[in-house]
Amino acid sequence: MLKRPAVLIPGLLVVYIGVAMLVLLAMPGARGPFEYLVAGAFATGVCLMIGFGLYIKATMARKSGR
Repeated sequence: MLKRPAVLIPGLLVVYIGVAMLVLLAMPGARGPFEYLVAGAFATGVCLMIGFGLYIKATMARKSGR
């Protein structure tokens, strides 16, 4: 796990922007508000999964004494 939690938030922010940009690039044609909503929701889901995964990993490591 990260020794400095201050790195986690900017890192997840970069991942969020990257995932949102990839989703928007994958969508064809003109985009309306719904497409931006879908891209943001997908990026939010990915970042939440990564964040919870890192949290669970840190909790397990703390319980095992590492």
